[in-house]
Amino acid sequence: MRKSPFVCSLALVFPLFCHANVQYTFSGSFNLNQTVTFTLTVPNYITATGSTGLTPDASFFPGLQLTCNACNEIDFFVDAVARGFTNVPSNTVGYGVGTNSYFFYFAPQSFTVNGTYTDVIGPWFSNQGTLTVSGTPVPEPATLPLWVSVAAGLGVFRRRILTRL
Repeated sequence: MRKSPFVCSLALVFPLFCHANVQYTFSGSFNLNQTVTFTLTVPNYITATGSTGLTPDASFFPGLQLTCNACNEIDFFVDAVARGFTNVPSNTVGYGVGTNSYFFYFAPQSFTVNGTYTDVIGPWFSNQGTLTVSGTPVPEPATLPLWVSVAAGLGVFRRRILTRL
């Protein structure tokens, strides 16, 4: 019977150690074959925020999360068609170099589904790239109450069985 509080406290502490990351790795070329690359590590997939036009859904600058060559900013735009960028369903990565931004277009699910994606516009488009998405996002905050309720339920169930014996 003394194990029930231990199990409950373990259920409270365990989610605190859960840590996962989503990694975006990119390699591409633009404007006379200039090669650009970046690696971005974030806790969750990049999703739409309701931004429109040239306002990105997410922006990152070189530092702990982002390493890149020649970039001063990386922007993620969900749904390039709704933003008026193109008529091809896609998500867009903006690679900022100096005062310019070069756009790369990938499949609509490319920001939220693990996999390797290549440009969806076509080989005639001057910006070509490959985006690889891998990892597991951090569990939702609702996971903690779920763990606690399951542990408490198991403790009560165990206690009832032991009192019957």
